[in-house]
Amino acid sequence: MRDYGKYRRGTKKTGYQDADPVNRADDPAAEEKTVRQAEARALKLLTYHMMTVHEMQERLTGDGYTPDQTEAAIAYCSSFGYLNDRRYAENYLFSMREKKSADRIRSELEEKGVDEATIEDVFCENPYDEDDVIYSLICRKAGDPHVFDDRELRRVYAFLARKGFGASGIWKGIHRFQDAAPTDD
Repeated sequence: MRDYGKYRRGTKKTGYQDADPVNRADDPAAEEKTVRQAEARALKLLTYHMMTVHEMQERLTGDGYTPDQTEAAIAYCSSFGYLNDRRYAENYLFSMREKKSADRIRSELEEKGVDEATIEDVFCENPYDEDDVIYSLICRKAGDPHVFDDRELRRVYAFLARKGFGASGIWKGIHRFQDAAPTDD
């Protein structure tokens, strides 16, 4: 016979009694207990990193909680301000603004379930100058301003294209970088 003591100890530590919650509509006490477990699971997930409401719904649904239990857990976390799509979008913009294009940031926020109006509000309140971001990325990648040879030009262009920047912005940044190079007189 197998010993499941290790498994039981792990579930006690996290506060979950079942990996697959049992839904008993006829037993209100069991339903209340499962809602509390969903709330504890949501709080546990938020200790690792911020999430959007959509991401939390997917995680809790994937863990086997019903839509009612999931909504109760989301309302519980939102009541404390732990689950806030606007704050998530602001933090995401601040952390990614020096690494990715505005279009890439917008699309990733949409994938994470942040609504379009919130994304636009965040971008309006926090100006984002893509030309400066491109120039700083080129400086970081290529060092001091100089004229690129063909190989280095292709490498820098591909690097910026992978970050989601458009061709016109990349060329503007490359020309700005090369124009800042000292001339040999």
